[in-house]
Amino acid sequence: LRTHLCVFWFLRAVYKDADLYLLDAPFTHLDLVTEKEIFEKLVCTRMASKTRIVVTSKLEHLKRADRILLLHNGDCFFYGTFSELQAKRPDFSNLLLGMEAYDNCNAERRSSILTETLRRVSVDETAGFRGPETLRQSFRQQQPPVINGSQGGDGYPDKRKQSLILNPLAAARKFSFIGNSQPEMAK
Repeated sequence: LRTHLCVFWFLRAVYKDADLYLLDAPFTHLDLVTEKEIFEKLVCTRMASKTRIVVTSKLEHLKRADRILLLHNGDCFFYGTFSELQAKRPDFSNLLLGMEAYDNCNAERRSSILTETLRRVSVDETAGFRGPETLRQSFRQQQPPVINGSQGGDGYPDKRKQSLILNPLAAARKFSFIGNSQPEMAK
């Protein structure tokens, strides 16, 4: 039943023909055959001309991605293509690529392998076994700025600049979100 619901929500999102797709672990409840078919036919083919943001821990998906963003404890561990990941971070990619059955593990096991690999690489770097320099950019939310001590109730300055829509046609664009949460079934 979960597989059918996942496929239904995926097809529904694709049917909307959105400009942006946010796919948060969309293949979690799918078997490998269904996952590969949906990934190839929908994500890589049907959605190819659209912007797709996919949260995944599958190596096969990383290999097909235009760009990869690896986060570890809220910091950017790597940003680039898969070939750049292999070239700039051989320590990380070799650890993962050495695990032949990585993509066949369940989602929870893949997540723990990925976390442990990131931990090992970051521990090695702090011990002095540093490879090529990485981009160290934090993606954690920052405290709002305070200007001359004046701050609104929401933490932002009282005086804000007016918003201006430069392209009203682009402002009407739509997007689709496929989350990991499952809808409640009617009893």
